[in-house]
Amino acid sequence: MQRGGRWSYGLGIAGLAVGLAVTCTRVAAAETLTVREQLNQTYGRELVSYPFTAGGDACFADSVRLVGPDGPVAAQLTDVEYWPDGKKHVKSARLCFVVEGLKPLASAQYTLTYGRKKAAPAVATDLRIKPAR
Repeated sequence: MQRGGRWSYGLGIAGLAVGLAVTCTRVAAAETLTVREQLNQTYGRELVSYPFTAGGDACFADSVRLVGPDGPVAAQLTDVEYWPDGKKHVKSARLCFVVEGLKPLASAQYTLTYGRKKAAPAVATDLRIKPAR
């Protein structure tokens, strides 16, 4: 992916073939994700995932934070691939979070931030994704 480019991605929605798309604007340590409902239907809470990449030492896994229309959102990286620098900097991953719901043809914006240092927890949550054994 190129920095400064605009990309659309299909989102996997927990067992549903829903016409949502994410448009992302890449900046040094922040991205704007726009989730759109495109089938003219109402959806409740849905788990979505977004492919995420970061260059070099730009992203420490524990620095990832997501803010949605109503404030901080619990989010987690899965399928993490690290750069071979031995310092656990993320090269690529999937960002998983829950969209609170969308009305027909509505959209919601989320801001993803990340950096080189661990950040304080954004929200208290019991959300955990365990890797397959």
